[in-house]
Order: sequence, then structure tokens, then C-alpha cells
Amino acid sequence: MSNDVRWRDVRLAFGLSLLVTWLLGSALFFLIENNVWWIALGGWVGLLLGGALLGWRAGRGDVLAATLLTVFYYAGTVVIIMVGTLTELLPEPLPGLPIGDSTFFFVVPLAQLATAVLGAWVGRRLRGQRS
Repeated sequence: MSNDVRWRDVRLAFGLSLLVTWLLGSALFFLIENNVWWIALGGWVGLLLGGALLGWRAGRGDVLAATLLTVFYYAGTVVIIMVGTLTELLPEPLPGLPIGDSTFFFVVPLAQLATAVLGAWVGRRLRGQRS
């Protein structure tokens, strides 16, 4: 078994990312405006913190773990958005975009990946400065 991926850390980062998204995203969603982009903003903050946790625990900018975190996170958010839309608990997931526009599903994963990798780099830098 390869030790390239620290799965326990990926699971912890995934849990932290989901928790921050749920707390911050739902707060913004309900307090400011019922718009899915507020949940996406909470997700970026959650992924930044999850990536930072990965970088902190690994002591290096763990790009592979941050990428896996992003893949799992994005898969989970797509399921949540689709179920929320079908059950009408969430508003239209693409407000302001014409029908068939895939901007949300193309741009958001790239931004999530960049955010998680940046978080891993920040976590590594913070650990390096503290040691």
C-alpha cells in the first residue's frame, strides 16, 4: 500500500470543509439572500481551511491530497445541489445564467481546486514558520 496519500488527513479536511460550508454558507444563504453562490463562497472558505489543514498536518504543500479533497468535495456538492433543486429546497442553482450555461459547473470546480491547493500551501507555510 502506498503512503502517497494521507487518507485520514483527507477525511479530516473533507469534514472540516463541509462543516465550514454548512455553517458559513447557510448563514450567508439565509441572512443575506437565498442564492446558491453564497453557499459556493462558504465552500471556498471551507476548502481553503481544509487545504490548510492538509498542508499543516503533512508539513508540505500536499497537492495530491488537496486535489482529492476537491474531487470528493465537488462530487458531494453536485449531489446536494441536484437533490436540493429536485426537492425544491434550494433555488435555481444557476441564478442569472441562461438555461444550458455550464459556467457554474466549469468555473466553480477550477476555483475550488485552486483554493484547496492554495490552502495546502498556506498550511505548509504556517507550519514552517511555527517550527
